[in-house]
Amino acid sequence: MTGLYVVMVPFFIWAAHKKRPPIRAFVAGFLGFASIACLAFGGLSKLNFGDLLAFFCAVGFAVHYLVLDKATKSTPAGALTFVQMLTAAVLFFVVGFIVDGKAMLNCSFPKSIILPLFTLCVLNTAFAYIVQTRAQKTIDASKVSLVLSFESTLGAVFAVILGGDKFTWYLALSIIGMTAAILIAEWPQKKQTSSLPDVETNNYDFSAISSSDDQINLP
Repeated sequence: MTGLYVVMVPFFIWAAHKKRPPIRAFVAGFLGFASIACLAFGGLSKLNFGDLLAFFCAVGFAVHYLVLDKATKSTPAGALTFVQMLTAAVLFFVVGFIVDGKAMLNCSFPKSIILPLFTLCVLNTAFAYIVQTRAQKTIDASKVSLVLSFESTLGAVFAVILGGDKFTWYLALSIIGMTAAILIAEWPQKKQTSSLPDVETNNYDFSAISSSDDQINLP
């Protein structure tokens, strides 16, 4: 359900910039969501309250891509990533303390979780966000959201390779669909050629024309 953001982003861009993205951005977005749905609903029997929360999460992701797309044009990627990480840390700490402050005060950090925690915080979060922030300086937000939505499919693939999960038909459809969606979004477009001559590329010499030398005799 969270993967809905890949469909929402082109519409949000359209609403914010008053400029419709190319049709293939919508096609790729819907195909990407359908591919994620193959994974999400492959073993799902019915929707529940958690899916409603996931929908609002998707809205939040879509807005984040849109805001980040504008912010990266004027702010360095490192500074922007630091502000995001600091803001998230403070908010999560406050919410966690409100929800279950006693558990936070009594929590312990055994040595066995140091490496997984480092991997999750530094590589999977901070490093991933700084790469995304740098990418959005030059890449359209709809394309970035589509590429990052491939995370779900790749996670399922590595679960099969490393975790021993079963390879299913909906995983196969997800792989095919996500690959097709990225190809549609990134396929190079043909440039429109003009039949008019290009003055800059053709070295015309206008120095021989002089208004003082060429006179027009009117009757």
